[in-house]
Amino acid sequence: MGGNFDELLKKARAEKGGEPYVEESEEETTEPEKEDTPKHQKPQKKGNRLVRAIVTFIVVLALCGTAAYTIIAGVFDFTALNKSDTRVDITVSEGDSTAVIAAALHENGLIDHPWIFRLYSKLSGRDGSYQAGTYSLSANMGYQQLSTTIILGKPRNTVSVTIPEGYTVDKIAKLLEKNNVCTTADFYDALLHENFSYDFFAGIPDSSDGGVYEGRIYRLEGYLFPDTYEFYTESSGKTVIDKLLSNFDSKVTPAMRSAMQAKGLKLDDVVIMASIAQKEAVTTEEMPKVTRVLYNRLNSDYTRLECDSTSGYVADLLPTVAGQEIVSTAYNTYKRYGLPAGAICNPGEDAIKAAIYPSEDAYIAECYFFANDTKGNTYYSKTYAQHVATCRKYKIGIHG
Repeated sequence: MGGNFDELLKKARAEKGGEPYVEESEEETTEPEKEDTPKHQKPQKKGNRLVRAIVTFIVVLALCGTAAYTIIAGVFDFTALNKSDTRVDITVSEGDSTAVIAAALHENGLIDHPWIFRLYSKLSGRDGSYQAGTYSLSANMGYQQLSTTIILGKPRNTVSVTIPEGYTVDKIAKLLEKNNVCTTADFYDALLHENFSYDFFAGIPDSSDGGVYEGRIYRLEGYLFPDTYEFYTESSGKTVIDKLLSNFDSKVTPAMRSAMQAKGLKLDDVVIMASIAQKEAVTTEEMPKVTRVLYNRLNSDYTRLECDSTSGYVADLLPTVAGQEIVSTAYNTYKRYGLPAGAICNPGEDAIKAAIYPSEDAYIAECYFFANDTKGNTYYSKTYAQHVATCRKYKIGIHG
């Protein structure tokens, strides 16, 4: 049968009333579809390849540098090369994990990388072997000695030490070393160079502040609170001083601070005045009277305190240098106006209270002189003539 069968079929249907017949063109009119070339198959420009190569090189180099730095830092931390020998007390509590211990070591400046210490503990089989206790450690011990010390868990001895009221920094340092609490060298190092986290600490003047504080010998003289303490033997100087300052902070109550503020008194001036009262008053009962007389002088035409104890402070610290007696105008209140440059001892609670709350006795409020005899009696005078007569009568001082 000639012709296209499909075409003939369509014609027959059309003749019988079906769909109209439309002759189709034999030629394809539809355009061929365009092939999308995948992006990854597109040709790359040479410039882009070069940039990517440079970036890759930099990243690899940075990673290598970071790894090298980490390794070097880890070695220095592990071996404790050039680390400080300053001792710090660390307390490990029962059940503390290696992570907690590592964090404590890091916070106290004993190690730089807690994660390396944890890794060392794991690889050396020491993880989980650390014992509870308080340990005196230093950064120059290195990982092995630090971990060994905590593993051994050797209990530390304690010693009870009483620091008398009126002791100077020098006497306290010698007393602590004598009782094996800390060495005088470590004590002075902490005293002169360490910072402590107390609100009052930042406000304590130093000789570098100049003015009335020029020539001040020890910044913390007066703040090392005298009391009976329980110390760990072989403690760090910083730990010991922190304990003394903490006690001072608690003894100067909010009520006392409010009273100082109301009277316009600076804490450091109170401490200096208290240290003089501690040395000049025969008994604690006389302290408020002594401070009243001294305040009277400061607020009068006399202005000079003229207290032997202030000049004696320097004489006790530095009796002679190259055979010459040392005279410090910073502490000589016969020549100096106002308070000395710093405290002359570490006063107790009664003396501090006396400096804040001087006597309100009507007679004492008019006195500008006092004198102590050898029997423990104190005499108060309103005028210099009365003072001289009293001294002669009871054979006191240069007038006796």
